[in-house]
Amino acid sequence: MEWDRELSSNITSLYLLIVFIVLVYRRNKLDRNIDTYIASLFIVVFLETFLNFVKLKNNVIYYVLGSLLFHFLLLYVYYYQFLQTKKLKGLQMLIILLFLGNYMFFAIDDKTFFTVFPIKTYFVNIILLILSIGIFFYNTFNSEKIFSLKSYFPFWLSISLGVLYLGILPILVFSKLVGQE
Repeated sequence: MEWDRELSSNITSLYLLIVFIVLVYRRNKLDRNIDTYIASLFIVVFLETFLNFVKLKNNVIYYVLGSLLFHFLLLYVYYYQFLQTKKLKGLQMLIILLFLGNYMFFAIDDKTFFTVFPIKTYFVNIILLILSIGIFFYNTFNSEKIFSLKSYFPFWLSISLGVLYLGILPILVFSKLVGQE
């Protein structure tokens, strides 16, 4: 049964790498802030590819630092760059500060933070990301961009991130509930 897990991991890494290459190739046609998202995706691609091929005894620290800290921080900054009003920028900055506070709190409070994947931190990060996407939608729907949503890449990226991370939430909850029984 180990071969199927490794095969799916290789396919996922290949898929992420292809998406990353396409985004880098077409970045000039997407939007002015795409480099922040590409940097965020690079972290995920590098982690998945590197940790897939280099078998480490405990690779949680790489996910905690790479994915939970830098990947999510870059996503929050990506959404901050689109906001137009001072009020919305302040709200997004509050989300970034809550994210950093959440990360530091759990890093200090949880003794297994770097050895066992911190599901609570990940859960809070997803909630904060969904709030960021909501602020972005509010900003977009109250601007002229609403007339060109069909070709507005950040809108479709936000839809996909929202679906992806909202889909992960039930899996996190059920895995935690099943793990406790």
